[in-house]
Amino acid sequence: MAAIPTIQIRQQYARIGIDAEPGFMKISQPQATVEITQAPAVVSIHSEPGRLQIDQSRAWDALGAKNILSTLDRIHSEARNVGWDHVVQIVQQGDRLADLTNPGNTVAEIGKEEALRFREFNYLTEASSGNVAMEYTPSPPVIDVQAGGVDIRVDTHKPEMEYIRGKLDIYVAQQAMLTITPPQIDIQA
Repeated sequence: MAAIPTIQIRQQYARIGIDAEPGFMKISQPQATVEITQAPAVVSIHSEPGRLQIDQSRAWDALGAKNILSTLDRIHSEARNVGWDHVVQIVQQGDRLADLTNPGNTVAEIGKEEALRFREFNYLTEASSGNVAMEYTPSPPVIDVQAGGVDIRVDTHKPEMEYIRGKLDIYVAQQAMLTITPPQIDIQA
């Protein structure tokens, strides 16, 4: 039996090669410039002096140097008291003299006591710091504030953008090929 001749077909597919490097973006932006100026606030304060009132009339009165009439009035009232005290003392001395049972020299004793006695005649009142009255009335301050201002200036800069393209190479890495091999024909037979 004779073989049937066959055609041989061999096929090789094409291959495409791609080399790619991606592109990239460069973005930069200079910093913004900020300028701030401030005007200072103006503060003015005005105050009248406070008022201090000192009343020392009671202190002068206590020292007997204020008013001659009030001083004489106190002397008069004190003289009445001193007079009554002296009358009481004279009565007591009279009782001593009248006592005949007293063994000593009563007249000499009374004379000696009277020679050494100091009669106080106080027409002054008690002097103290409470006799001086002080009153302070403060004056409120007038405060005027004029606010300053703030000036802010900003200079912005646009971003700088640059795109750098990548590389894209497309090439044929392998050619397509079709090989057809015919059967061997024997011509001699």
